[in-house]
Amino acid sequence: VLYRFGATLDAAEPIETGVTVSNGIGFAPDGTLAYYADTPTGRIDVFDNVDDRLVERRPFVETGANPDGLCVDAEGGVWVACYVGALMGFQDA
Repeated sequence: VLYRFGATLDAAEPIETGVTVSNGIGFAPDGTLAYYADTPTGRIDVFDNVDDRLVERRPFVETGANPDGLCVDAEGGVWVACYVGALMGFQDA
């Protein structure tokens, strides 16, 4: 389960089920999208970020590897470290 914590960190709210090994989350520079790495699926998913709520999860890219970390650069590029030494970069069209 993927949880959302409030500012006080005293209450966790489940926002997504059906996840395995969560290994990275990053937000687009304008805050409208969130990218999420789930290692065993080999996939990076993207959510819409609406009023600080992640909704409409959908596949962004299938890496063909095991994503093991994720960040988004200032231009919106999604960078993913992959288990066993690969590094991949993706740009949303």
